[in-house]
Amino acid sequence: SGINAEYGKQWYQRRVREAVVSTQSTNVESALRDNAMKRCAQGSSARKRLSADQTVFYVYKGVKTFAYSESYNILVTGGMDRLVRIWNPYVNTKPTALLRGHNGPIFYLYICDREQRIYSISTDKTVKVWDAQDHSQLCTVGMKSHMIQGEMTAVLYNEFTKAIAITTDCLSVLNLRENRYSQSEATQTHRDAIHSIRYNPHFKQIVTACNSSMIKVWDIESGQHVFEYNNAHGNSAVTSMIFDSSGRRLVTGGRDGLLRIWNYNNGQCLRTLEGRSMKK
Repeated sequence: SGINAEYGKQWYQRRVREAVVSTQSTNVESALRDNAMKRCAQGSSARKRLSADQTVFYVYKGVKTFAYSESYNILVTGGMDRLVRIWNPYVNTKPTALLRGHNGPIFYLYICDREQRIYSISTDKTVKVWDAQDHSQLCTVGMKSHMIQGEMTAVLYNEFTKAIAITTDCLSVLNLRENRYSQSEATQTHRDAIHSIRYNPHFKQIVTACNSSMIKVWDIESGQHVFEYNNAHGNSAVTSMIFDSSGRRLVTGGRDGLLRIWNYNNGQCLRTLEGRSMKK
């Protein structure tokens, strides 16, 4: 009987401890649940930010990408309207500058403080480099130069290697380091002095004419020689050139006193204009 009494006492004490632990655990779970419900209630009723604590920039067609420079204290935005806007972060009424030149929506922007450059890339994979101070356009790299195919998914600029990584269905790296050439390495475009130069915005080409009556056409993005007209004015130098409004007719003037009208696409001379005294 003494053994049974001792066993009953131990059993009773163990049940009391289990009951106490169970009650404490229930109280802790209840407290945690109440705290979570309070936090949810506070989050749903959070106060809105005051208008004085935020600056809203209203941009036509919205902002697709942006970059910020603490050194220059400028904010650069780009979007569907193909414009790169430079803002004072504290003035949201009007941008301080507009950078024009892209033919597609702006996809990526980067401000390099060390180089004082702004890099912009549009969805047509055209890369443009701008001066961060005077906002002039320094360089353009288009599809004809880098030959990157496919739709862009991500872009990253590396300041140390001065290269832009572009991902489509593969990874491409554009090296934008400035190449310095000596005078001996420079490519000679004409053997004789150049008298006239014109730019054709319709075809994005440069036309040059020299003393030996040769006219050459160059691609402005790749710098490659496209074609040339030989002996445009015989043995006389070509002294002046101009395009018509369509950009498909080139008019040249030479030291021989003649004006010639050319088909710009194939280099064929369409007409020669002479004065009456020359005909006699």
